[in-house]
Amino acid sequence: MKATAVIALAASVVGCVCPAAAQTLAAVVEDVRGNPGVGFMDYVEAGRVFQLGPKDSIVLGYIKSCVRETIAGGTITIGADRSHVEAGRVERAIVACDAERMFLTSQPANETAGMVFRSWDRRRQLPEPQFTLFGASPIIQAAGGGRVIIERLDATNERHVVPLTKSPGGDIFDFARSGAALVPGGLYRALANGHEMIFKVAASAKPGHTPVVGRLIRFAPAN
Repeated sequence: MKATAVIALAASVVGCVCPAAAQTLAAVVEDVRGNPGVGFMDYVEAGRVFQLGPKDSIVLGYIKSCVRETIAGGTITIGADRSHVEAGRVERAIVACDAERMFLTSQPANETAGMVFRSWDRRRQLPEPQFTLFGASPIIQAAGGGRVIIERLDATNERHVVPLTKSPGGDIFDFARSGAALVPGGLYRALANGHEMIFKVAASAKPGHTPVVGRLIRFAPAN
């Protein structure tokens, strides 16, 4: 887990915007106030520029760096690891997350739903987790609606079948909003759209509305 460090700046903040990363999804919108042109659970790519009004604010969770920014007002240029902010205020914290590995895992595999949705044989050796969640109440995002199944692999009798609710940011289910949580230290798999992901919940994970970038499970749209 990365140590937390918060920096509050009243003036502009200098960051790096790399042209090669212009089309890379860099951050997820965790919260927004006002109308800056993006909404909750939208993704912003490196190189994008948008304007916040004097009373607007936004919270961004960076996928690669695990930097979480709360920005009020000003002009924002999205970077690969953090934002460049002019004429606004930004507070930064480095939070515990494994979002970069989760995004790599989220790409659909070449396997059918019948191959994926099978009972797990616990007599076999348990699989290695593909990524770790640092919040015990995951927020799940998957295109196409339907449902997501989450099963615990290292213990019996824990299975969650959750419906996805349409929202401006896509089809989601937020465990925190429903007051639910997974077990810290547990090994799980999530199944949706004919694709599975194996993940671990960190032993230190807390339930509730912890930073989205640390508890996000995203199933990428099928190609």
